[in-house]
Amino acid sequence: MGQKNKYLDKEVPAMYRKNTLDTMIYTFIDAQRFTIPGISVKESALSFLKHYKIDESDLSLEKVTQTFFRIQKELLNEA
Repeated sequence: MGQKNKYLDKEVPAMYRKNTLDTMIYTFIDAQRFTIPGISVKESALSFLKHYKIDESDLSLEKVTQTFFRIQKELLNEA
C-alpha cells in the first residue's frame, strides 16, 4: 500500500489526486482569472460561491481562497 502512494505522488499529477470540489474551485478561479485578468482571487472565489449557490456557512470564502492557493502552490512545485 505504501508503494501505491509513492507511485501516485511521483507519477500522477497533483491536479488528478484532488477531490472533485477542490478541482472545481481551482479550475473555476483559474479560468475566471485567465478570462478577466484584473479580477482578484477573492472576487473570483465569491463568484464561485454565488455561481454554485453555496452558502458561506457551508463553505467559507476563506476556505475557497486557501484551497485555490494550496493547489496552485502544489502545481507550481511540481513544474
